[in-house]
Amino acid sequence: MLLVVRGVDVHVHESETICSKCSANTFLLPSRGCAEQSLHSRALPRIAARTKLVSNKTLTWICFFHMDMRIRFTCSALPPWASQDTPGQIAGIHLHPAEPCLTSKNQTVQAGIVLLQYLPLAIYVKIDKCDIEFLPPRSCHAHVLVGADLECAQCRFFPGVVRVKPEKVTWHFNSKTVDFKTTVQRTQVPLVYEKACPLYSLQGETTDPGLVAHFEMPARTSSDIRFLIVYVMLSRVRSLAKLRTLGLDEKIIAIIEAGPPTDLIGTSNQLLEQKILKTKDKTKSARELLCWPSQPK
Repeated sequence: MLLVVRGVDVHVHESETICSKCSANTFLLPSRGCAEQSLHSRALPRIAARTKLVSNKTLTWICFFHMDMRIRFTCSALPPWASQDTPGQIAGIHLHPAEPCLTSKNQTVQAGIVLLQYLPLAIYVKIDKCDIEFLPPRSCHAHVLVGADLECAQCRFFPGVVRVKPEKVTWHFNSKTVDFKTTVQRTQVPLVYEKACPLYSLQGETTDPGLVAHFEMPARTSSDIRFLIVYVMLSRVRSLAKLRTLGLDEKIIAIIEAGPPTDLIGTSNQLLEQKILKTKDKTKSARELLCWPSQPK
């Protein structure tokens, strides 16, 4: 039995099916995390809430998936086609065999949302701008013996679709707030919602309709880099009314109020000074040629 949700024309092998009676479109995938020591009751929520993908080895604690959902890879799954930050679209979900029926009341969080009890065996993703067939085709009954035929409307092919399995990583958690540290082993699908991305992916972009910015910085970041991080975050939106922030504390405010570092201003002036002077000279010559006043009124 195969499942096609919301008109997606991608099927998985018959041995990799999910409940065809499921009417829910959204799945919550809690990660399976364990620590090398007993987790502090106050530390566990902080571990789950850690948003910085770099410190979490690119795996989030919880994922939201539904058919047709736009996603991006958090690590290289199949380089060079499916590398970190490659965008794509959910084409199929292969649930764990032990997963209870998704129509069960115990599974449903609310209408259209189901909390999975087990990590799925795989998520199928259609990579953008890729037509390479990584998965074997599915033959119709007439071509079972000879193999799938491209000219047959019943045979199914999956161009650009890759199978993404959950990955396991180990990372270190250290909380000064609750005086607790531990080593965490996390198993999760290396995918996130497409709009959730690292800061370097936003350079030169305008984030419409808005941006939710997490002000988390490495401890050893220089003052120049800290200012540039804050500048990029604040300048991605069309207005500050479109910006929502997390972690905007007194340290971040001090960076904003201090303005650009002196070294950064000096370097910019050094790089642009000659260009500014040449531009002024050309502007003056153009005004004389057009018989315009030497100075604008």
